[in-house]
Amino acid sequence: MKVSEKVRSLSLRSWLVLGMCMVLLPFASTAFYGYKIYREEISKTFETVIHAHHRMLLPLERIQDIFWDISDEINDYAQEGGAGHIVSFEASAKAVQAQLVEMSLAIADNSRYEQILHGVQLHWEQVLKVVPGVLEGTPTTADSNLQIFEREISKAAQQLGQLAEELRSESEEAHRTTLEAIKRFEILALLAAILAIGLAIVTIYTIDRVLMISTDKLVEGAMRVASGDREQEIDIQVPPELASVAKAFNTMTRQIVLQEAKLQLAARLDGLTGLKNRREFDLKVAEQIDATNVKTASSALLMIDIDHFKRFNDSHGHLAGDDALRHVAKVIASGARETDEVFRYGGEEFALLLSDIRQNQILQAAERIRREVEKTHILLPNGEYETITVSIGAAEFAGGISFNDIVGQADKALYQAKASGRNKVIVAKF
Repeated sequence: MKVSEKVRSLSLRSWLVLGMCMVLLPFASTAFYGYKIYREEISKTFETVIHAHHRMLLPLERIQDIFWDISDEINDYAQEGGAGHIVSFEASAKAVQAQLVEMSLAIADNSRYEQILHGVQLHWEQVLKVVPGVLEGTPTTADSNLQIFEREISKAAQQLGQLAEELRSESEEAHRTTLEAIKRFEILALLAAILAIGLAIVTIYTIDRVLMISTDKLVEGAMRVASGDREQEIDIQVPPELASVAKAFNTMTRQIVLQEAKLQLAARLDGLTGLKNRREFDLKVAEQIDATNVKTASSALLMIDIDHFKRFNDSHGHLAGDDALRHVAKVIASGARETDEVFRYGGEEFALLLSDIRQNQILQAAERIRREVEKTHILLPNGEYETITVSIGAAEFAGGISFNDIVGQADKALYQAKASGRNKVIVAKF
C-alpha cells in the first residue's frame, strides 16, 4: 500500500492525533534542544563563573587586601616600631599563605593560572625572606630590605591583578556566551512557535477541507435521494467514519429502491391472483389502442367472467372462492402468449389483452381458455371437487377506436355469452 493510500485510510481520530503530533513536534524539539543548550551552554557556564568567583576571585581579592595591610604594617613598624605591628604581620602572612593554598587547589587544572600564581608565590617567598631583615636589622640594612620588600610585594600584587583581570575576562566571556545561548534559544522558541502555528493552520485546513468536502458530498447525495434520484451512489473515501456513513446511506438507498420497486409492483398487481390489476388494465389497454393507431395489425380484448361465482362462493365459502379465482387466473395466464397481458378486472372478472392477432385467432384463443377452465376441478374444503366454467366476451380493435368503445364492446359480448346460457364465447361485431 502506498503512503498516500495509508494516509487516506486513517480514521478521523488518527488524523486529529497526527495533527496534534505535528503541532507539538516543534515544541518538543525546542524543549529538547533548549534543555541541551541550558545544560551545556548556560548551566555549565554559570557553574564555571560561580566556581571562579567563589574559589579564585574571592581568595585573590582577600590576598590583595592583605598585601595592603602587610605593606602598611611593615612601613609603620619601620617608622614607629612596636610589637603590635609584628603580630599583625604574622597573622596577615598566615592568612596570605592559606589563601594561596586555596587558590592553588582551585586552579589546579589551568596551567596558565598556575604559572601566574607560581610567580605570585615566588615574590611572596622573597617578601617573607626580607621581612626579618626589616624587623631585626640595623637602620642601614633595614632600609635596603624595606626597598626589596616594597618591590617584591608590588610585583606579587601586580601578578595578582593580572590573574584577577584574566579571571574577570573569563567570567565576562562566560556571561557573553550565556547571553548568546539564551538569545539563540529565544530565536529557536520563536521559530518553533511560528512553525507550530503554521502546522496547526495546515492541519486544521486539511481536516476542515476533508470533512467539508465529504460532508458536502453526503448532504448532496441525501438531497438527490430526497428529490427522487437514487441511481448515483455517494462516493466518499476519507475519513473512514464518513465513508462508513456513506456506505450505510448507499445501502439504505438501495433498500429504499428495492422497497419502492416492490411497492410499485404491488400497486400494479392483484394481491390474490398475482395478475395485473385494474389500474394496469386501464394503462395497458390505452397503450395498445395508441399502438394500433400506428400499426396495421389488429388487437383484441377478452373479458372473462366466472359463471355463478356468487353461488359457488356462498355454497363453499370464501376460501374455496379464492381458490377458484386463483385457478382461473392460472389457466388464463398459462394460455397467454408472451406478448399478451392478463388482468384481474374486478371481482370474478378477468381480462386478456391480445396484440398482433388475426380475427380467426381471437375465437380460438377464447375457446381454448373456456375449455381449459371447464375440464379442471377445484378442491373444496370438504375434500370433494367442483367444476367451474367461464363466459367470455371478445372484441377486436384497430386504429381509430376509443378506450370506452373497446371495453364497452367486450362487456356487451360478455353479457351476451351469459345471457345465452353461460360457458360460451361471443366475439363482438363492429
